[in-house]
Amino acid sequence: MAEKLLESYLNCYVCSETFRDPVSLSCNHSFCSSCLQKFWKQANNKNCPVCKRSSKDDLSVNYSLKELADSFAKRQNDGSA
Repeated sequence: MAEKLLESYLNCYVCSETFRDPVSLSCNHSFCSSCLQKFWKQANNKNCPVCKRSSKDDLSVNYSLKELADSFAKRQNDGSA
């Protein structure tokens, strides 16, 4: 059960996969960098996909989330190998 909860926190809202190169917006929502760029291009705006707040191009990499997501993905891959 804890594993599923952790997985839900480490999934991108846009692609529903474990974060890859996560970035955080000023509203503190996080997404895969590439997913957010694609979302913004399709939406023709720079709003957060979750709360719709306006955002800027200056995305900050969320290194803590990146480490957690990478570690989680490695554990998932090791378990299925």
